[in-house]
Amino acid sequence: MDTKKLGFVGLVAAASIWSSSVTAVPVALSLVEGSASDASGHRVAGADGATWELPGGPRVHAEPDTELKILTKPQPLTLGRGKTTPGYTVLLKRGSLRFDVPRDAESAIVLSAPHGVTAIVQSGAVRARTDSAQTAVVNDRGMTTVGAGGFRQLAPGKVLVQRTGKAELRDLASAPVAARAGRLILVAGGKPAKGTEVAWDPVANAVGYRVEVQRTGGELTRSERTAPTLELGGYSPGAYQVNVRTLDPSGLESSAALQVPLRVVGLELPPGSELDASGAVRIGTTQKLRLLAAEGLEVAFGNSSLFAPAPAHLGVYKNAPTRARFRIPGSEARAELRLVPVALRAQIEFSPRAPIWPKDPVGITVKVVDGQGRPAAAPVKARVLLGVEDLRVPFAKRGQHLAARVPPRSGKGPWVLRVEVQDPHGGWLGREFVEVASVRPE
Repeated sequence: MDTKKLGFVGLVAAASIWSSSVTAVPVALSLVEGSASDASGHRVAGADGATWELPGGPRVHAEPDTELKILTKPQPLTLGRGKTTPGYTVLLKRGSLRFDVPRDAESAIVLSAPHGVTAIVQSGAVRARTDSAQTAVVNDRGMTTVGAGGFRQLAPGKVLVQRTGKAELRDLASAPVAARAGRLILVAGGKPAKGTEVAWDPVANAVGYRVEVQRTGGELTRSERTAPTLELGGYSPGAYQVNVRTLDPSGLESSAALQVPLRVVGLELPPGSELDASGAVRIGTTQKLRLLAAEGLEVAFGNSSLFAPAPAHLGVYKNAPTRARFRIPGSEARAELRLVPVALRAQIEFSPRAPIWPKDPVGITVKVVDGQGRPAAAPVKARVLLGVEDLRVPFAKRGQHLAARVPPRSGKGPWVLRVEVQDPHGGWLGREFVEVASVRPE
């Protein structure tokens, strides 16, 4: 818009914001989103921000802790072709505002901010931020005129920064560019298996970046300022999107955002298995881990180029170390998982070692250990036989061990008492027996 076409009424109205307009009595406004509190005649946006809708269609959104005042007594603005448009004045004292004025809006917004900044937002989206050192206004899109000692049109993508006695016009910072188009991470018990960063190329003159992580179709899970990398962790299995915006020296965010799809796949480990320091899963040769939120993923094993739909459960192949390579079809997002077999075995002990019936009950202890002899908390099934007779002997958990007691029998011996131990998948972990003598009659 040519500032010459503002007309006498528009220029006088804009120039008089600090005087006659300030004395107008504000009318109570209804919030459409967020919350706000009163502070000496101004409004302070709450922790979730605040949004007001003005007569005629414009909206004013205040970031958390922003202090402002909205005067609902409109000023007449001549914005071209002799038409008078109501202008609603917004006084920004501190913080950040965003204005959204639809193309067919029947009113406009007049911004009055510290450091002598005035802006008339006729249409589009405009943001403003002020602190003790400066006021910055950016036109994301649409038609906006700014004044700081003289009116000018603010083109889309341009930022006006006004400090005391000095104005600067510059381009808004661009969005970051990442080396990767998506990320896929594997998580076991909240602990990432490997590859936990999203990185992007630094943007010239950026003072930081605003990162938001949002579950697809759901709630915002994270929002923070960060350097040009983001550590990923603490996310439950599911699909997310990471949005990264550049922060320029005046604290304004880039209009566009780097968008990085993120998929978190959970590894539900069976008892006794673990994620080691190298990111590999140490697992029993017959055990299976469960994949969570792996729908739509593909997997290939070893160096194979053949990818197939990822299964719901995964274990080692042929009792050997197994490398599984996951990918999201049509994306560069990939992740790798190493499964290292652990040779679990059962140690079976009898007490006493030379029992005599009907004198001695026989105690049975079952301990599961790994290849290094370390206790392993793996589930097992223990079976007790007396000769070929299957005894229904209940086992009780004693710490990481199982314990049972077989009462003595009378009759003619000797007997052979056997214990067989398997994992839940039918794999043999061990078997042992003890010979039970009988008391000789006198």
